[in-house]
Amino acid sequence: MTGREPALDEVLAIVASPSRMAMSLPAGTVTFLFTDVVGSTRLWDSFPDDMRTALALHDEILTTATKTSGGTVVKHTGDGLFIAFGSALAAVRAAVEAQQQLADGDWPEITGPLQVRMALHTADVEPTGEDYLSPEVNRVARIESAGHGGQILASNSTARLIGDALPEGATLVDLGTHRLRGISAPEHIHQIAVEGLHASFPPLRTERGIKGHLPSFTTPFVGRAGELDELVAIASEPTTRLLSIVGNGGMGKTRLAVETARRLTDSSAAVGHFLSLESLTDDGTMTTAVAGSIGFGVDLHISGTFSERTQLFDFLRAHELVLVLDNLEHLPGAGSWISDLLAEVPSVTVIATSRERLQITAERVYPLGGLDADSDAIALFSDRCRSAGASVDGSTPGVRRLVDLLGGMPLALELAAAWAAMLPVEEIAVEIRRDLDFLTSTQQDTPDRHRSVRAVFEQTWRRLDPQIGAGLASLAIFVAPFSREDAASVAGVGLPVLAQLVNASLLRRNAIDETYGLHPLLREFALEKLGEGRAAAEERYARRYLSELLNRADDLVGADQIAVRDVFVAELDHLRAGLAWAVTHLEDDELVPILFATYRLFMLHSWADWVVDSGHLIDVLIDHNGAEGTWQRPSHLLLRGLRLIERTQFEHPDAIIGDLERLIELAEPIGGDVLLVACLARGMLEVERSAYVEALEWLDRAESISVDRDPMLDLQLGAFKGWALYLLERLDEARSVLSEYLARATEIRNGIARAFLLSKLGVVADEMGDHATAADHHHEGREVFVKAGDAGGQGYTLSRLSWTHYLLGNHQLALRYALDGLEHFESMNLRWGMAISHSRAGLAEVELGRTTEAKARFLRTIEIAEETDIPDAIHYGIIGIGLALSADGRDAEAARLLLGSIAADRNPYRRFAETGLAAIRERDSVSDLDSVGASAATLSLGELSAEARRFATGAMPTR
Repeated sequence: MTGREPALDEVLAIVASPSRMAMSLPAGTVTFLFTDVVGSTRLWDSFPDDMRTALALHDEILTTATKTSGGTVVKHTGDGLFIAFGSALAAVRAAVEAQQQLADGDWPEITGPLQVRMALHTADVEPTGEDYLSPEVNRVARIESAGHGGQILASNSTARLIGDALPEGATLVDLGTHRLRGISAPEHIHQIAVEGLHASFPPLRTERGIKGHLPSFTTPFVGRAGELDELVAIASEPTTRLLSIVGNGGMGKTRLAVETARRLTDSSAAVGHFLSLESLTDDGTMTTAVAGSIGFGVDLHISGTFSERTQLFDFLRAHELVLVLDNLEHLPGAGSWISDLLAEVPSVTVIATSRERLQITAERVYPLGGLDADSDAIALFSDRCRSAGASVDGSTPGVRRLVDLLGGMPLALELAAAWAAMLPVEEIAVEIRRDLDFLTSTQQDTPDRHRSVRAVFEQTWRRLDPQIGAGLASLAIFVAPFSREDAASVAGVGLPVLAQLVNASLLRRNAIDETYGLHPLLREFALEKLGEGRAAAEERYARRYLSELLNRADDLVGADQIAVRDVFVAELDHLRAGLAWAVTHLEDDELVPILFATYRLFMLHSWADWVVDSGHLIDVLIDHNGAEGTWQRPSHLLLRGLRLIERTQFEHPDAIIGDLERLIELAEPIGGDVLLVACLARGMLEVERSAYVEALEWLDRAESISVDRDPMLDLQLGAFKGWALYLLERLDEARSVLSEYLARATEIRNGIARAFLLSKLGVVADEMGDHATAADHHHEGREVFVKAGDAGGQGYTLSRLSWTHYLLGNHQLALRYALDGLEHFESMNLRWGMAISHSRAGLAEVELGRTTEAKARFLRTIEIAEETDIPDAIHYGIIGIGLALSADGRDAEAARLLLGSIAADRNPYRRFAETGLAAIRERDSVSDLDSVGASAATLSLGELSAEARRFATGAMPTR
C-alpha cells in the first residue's frame, strides 16, 4: 500500500482473493477487522523480492489467526486484509494473536518485521454476495487509516461488547472521541494494548477533535429508570443548555449524570466528556482543567493576545459536546464560568452535579432525593448485598424498615449492604441507629468523600455559614416534614434560612403541601450538632404538638371528631415523638390527660399508631426504666392497660392473660382510672375467650368504679357489656344497655361510638326477629364508618347486613355483603371478622345451591378460628359444614356435626344448629338420632372440627 487512505469505491469493490477461505460470511452482529502494512510502497519499490517473501509470511500469520478464531477473510485490500467475525471477542483474539506472531516472525533481514495497523468495528450488517456493501465498512477503514504500525484500534461498539473479557495480557485504552474524514458522526476510539508489544504511539491521524470520555463503573446501574428518562428528555429539549442535578452528598448525582450523558451521546453526534472538579481549589483554574481534560493544548505563543479561555471556547465551537462537570459546590465562581461558556459556545450542553444550585439564568435544576423505597432502594440494596455474598431481597425481614431508615440514599444503602454477609438486616438497622459511623467503607478504592456517610455530611457542614448550620441543627428535632410556621415557632428558623438550606439540598420542600423535611440520616447527624441544647429543643418540640392534642381532646369525642382526627393524623409522626418524650419525662398529673387524649385519637384512627420509631410506647418505657416489673407509677400502669385493651383485639388470649392478671394485681391498691382500664381490658379478653359470664362480671365491676370515666372508654365499656348480654341470650337486657349507651353517644354527638352501638343493636334486633330495624341500624352505622374511612367498622356492618338479608331470604344480597365485609377485614388482617365473613358467605352459598364453595368457606373459617383460638367461630364453621352436608343429602354426617355442636358447653350458635337438626328430624332421614347425639357429645371441640374437615373433604370418619 502507498499509505494513502482507500477511497470508498475501492473499499467496497469485490476483489476475489486466492486466499479467500471457503466459508459463508457471518450475518447479524458482525465484527470487521481491517489491516494494512505501513510503508509497504517504499518496500515494494526498493526490495520487491524480499517484500514478496515478507508479505507471504504476513498473509500466513493473518489467515492462520483468522481461521483459529473462526473468522472469514472477505478479501485482500492491497497489502492488507478485510476479515469478518461473528464474535467481537473472537475478532480481538485474532488481532492480538496476529500482532504477537508478527512481532516474533522470521522476517527477511532487509524488510524486518512488517508494521501492521489494525482496526475493529462491530455493526449489524448482512452480506451481499461475497462482500458487505455497507457504510460500516467505510467506518472501519477510516479507523484503521488513523492508526500506526503495530497498533490495534477498536470502535466504541466493539469495546462495549468485549468489556472486560479481553485475552490475557490485553487491556483497553480509551483514546477519546475523534472525527473521521468523510463521516459525519464522530467515533469513540479505543486501543487494545498487548503486554510485551509496543503500546505507546503518536496521536491518531484524525481530524482535530475532542478527547471525549465518560467513565465506566464496576457496579451495575440499578434503579432511577424514571429519573434517567426524565433527565434525558429535559436535556434533549433545544432550550436546555445547563442541567444541574442537585442533591445532598451520597445521592448518586455523579452516576446519574454520567448515564444521562451516555444516553444523549449514544443517540446523537455529540461527544460526551466527564470532568470531576473535586480536586480544584480555585475556580480560576477551570479553563486549564477543562482544556487539559479534553486534550486541547493552549498555544502559549498567542496567549498574550488570545487568552486561554478564548482559545478554548474558540476550539469548542467546532464541536458538539455534552460536558459533565462533577462536584461544583465548592467553586463559587463556577456558575459564572459556565454562563460565559454557554453564551459563547452554542454547541456545548453542560450537565452539572452540585449540592447547591448554581443560581444562573440558564440553569434547569433537577432536585435529586433518595431512591424510591418500594422498588429502587430495595433493588439496589439487594444487588449490593448479593455482591457482598448475602442473599437478600424485598421479602427479607427488616429490609423495608432499613431502606426507610436510610432514606433511599444510595451511598448509605451500599455501605449498609457491605455488612449483609456478617449481620442480619434487622441487626444492621440497630447498629446504624446506635452509631452513624457504622456506615463506613473499608474498600481501598472508595473516594475519601464517600468513605462514610458521616464524611459526606461533615464535608457539607464545614462549608455552612454558622447561622445556617445552627438552623439546620435546630430543625433536626423534627422527625417528619414540618411547616414554615412550625420551623419558626419550634426551632426559631425563619424563611431566609429555610431558603438557603433548600438551595443547599439540605432540606427538601414539598410544593404540594408546602412542608419541609430532612433526610433521616442527615437528621441524626445534625442532632449531634445541637449539643447541650438538644434536651431543651426536644421538650419544646414535644410540648408544641402535645398541647395542641390536649386543647382539642374534647373535640375527638364530639361532632367534629373525624375532621379533628384527620388534622392530627397529618401530624402523627410528630405526636409519636412527643409521646415518646412525654412518657419518660412528665409526671402523672401531666401525663395521664395526654394518654387519654391519645387513646381517643388512636381509637378513631388506628391501634398501630401507638407505635413510635423505637417501638411501642410500652417499649419506650421498658427501655427507659429497665425491666417492665420495676415501674409502677399510675400513669405507666394506665398506659399498660390501654395497650392491653389493644392486644385483646389482635393477639391470642393466652398471650395476654398473664400480663393482664399482673396489671390487675398492681391496679387494685390504686383504683380509679387504672383499675377501670384493667377491668375493662379483662372483660374484653373474656368476651374473646367466649367466657361471657366472666366477661359480664368484669365489665360490671369496671362500670361500678366511682370515677369520671373518659367518654371513649365509657362508650366502649357499654358496647362490650351489651354484647356480652347478647351472647348470653339475655336479649332484652342487651337491648336496654346498648340503647342506654347509644343515648349517651348521641348526646355528645360521638358518631363512631354511635355506629358501633347501632351495629350491635342491629344484631340484637335480628335475634329478636325485627329484621327491618336491624337493617336500618346497620345502614345508619355503615354510613358513619364510610365517612370516617373506618375499614373495620365497615366490615362489621357489612357482615351483619349479610346476616340480616340471609334471615330475610335475600341470599344473593347476603353473599355480596359478606364478601364486601371480608374484603374490609382482610385489609386490616382482623382475624375474627375474616372468619365470620367466610361463614356468612358460606351460608348464603348453601342456600344458592353452591355447597362445594360453601364447604371451602366453612373450612377457612375453622382454619382462621383455630389459628387465633376463637371457639365461637370454630362452632360457626362446624355448623356451616353440617348445613352444607345436609343440603347435599348427607344427613347422617350433618346430624353428627350439628348434635356435637349443640352439646358443647359454650356455643352462641346453638339455636342455629338446632334449626338445621330440626329439618333432618322432619325428613326422618337418620335412624336413632339419640344414639348419634350421645356419640357426638363425647367429642371435644378439636375432635369435632377434625371430623367436620374429614366430612367436608369427602373422607369418611375413622372408627
